[in-house]
Amino acid sequence: MLMKTVLLVLLQIWVRWTFPRVRIDQLTSISWKYLIPMSLLLIFLIGITKLLV
Repeated sequence: MLMKTVLLVLLQIWVRWTFPRVRIDQLTSISWKYLIPMSLLLIFLIGITKLLV
């Protein structure tokens, strides 16, 4: 249990040091430009698939 906890803590520290932090304006920009259109397209494709199958 202790080894698992230490491993998870080290993994979190490594990820935080390796990747830069994303600011909230960058996150909302990514969301509006990419994530929302992709999710709407996915909903549309799933609807089409359900109608045809």
